[in-house]
Amino acid sequence: MSFVTKKLEITRNNQEKSNFCYAAVLESMINFYAKKTETNQTEICKYYTENVPIGKGDKPANDGSYKQDPIYYLEHRGMHAKTIPLEGISLPVHIIIKEIDLEHPVIMKVDNAHYVMIYGYEGVIPPEGRIPRSMKTNFKFFVYDPVTPDDINNSVDFLATTYKSDYEPGKKGVDLQINGVYLTKNPTDGGGNKRRRTITKRRRRTTTKQRRNKRRSTTKRRSTTKRRSTTKRRSTTKRRSTTKGRK
Repeated sequence: MSFVTKKLEITRNNQEKSNFCYAAVLESMINFYAKKTETNQTEICKYYTENVPIGKGDKPANDGSYKQDPIYYLEHRGMHAKTIPLEGISLPVHIIIKEIDLEHPVIMKVDNAHYVMIYGYEGVIPPEGRIPRSMKTNFKFFVYDPVTPDDINNSVDFLATTYKSDYEPGKKGVDLQINGVYLTKNPTDGGGNKRRRTITKRRRRTTTKQRRNKRRSTTKRRSTTKRRSTTKRRSTTKRRSTTKGRK
């Protein structure tokens, strides 16, 4: 087993307001997939204000904006988001590794209010299957935190159920409960599953048609054979009757 390091080339911006962590993370993810600056935190927050009904996100912030769950914007951008709840459970190590290898950053929710992004990993990859908490390893995930975006070594241990962050004003390195992760897909790959379903459906339809034609062909052959057999019997009976009359 070898020591490996992988990091995705994401943008690391500060959150523009104290409650804009979700917008900063979404901004980084959208621009990563687009390979260019396609959106910004202001546009993302505007989308939530105009399109997400009150009561669907977190509680209103003091300035009138809303700290919202990223899943609404991810779905809006065609990223087919999937959430994995992790209350008191360590990170799904190999799922996250697979996502990073597929060039898919992973959003992590902590303290039911703060959002960060996992964009890489480093160390000796632990074995698959149940991993005991007593296992000693240096494997970790690199984390982009909009509160401290310049900390390129910011990370979380693969067995952790909490994450240290400075997001609370006046507090440093506070342990926050990890609530879950969000898995996404590159929107340019969004048609893949749909295309596969269409092809499968077309194949099934063709198969059904072929079976129907086969049944019709079989019925037609049986009908033709039956008519020939009936004609043959009638012809034989007629010849016998003629021969008997001559005698």
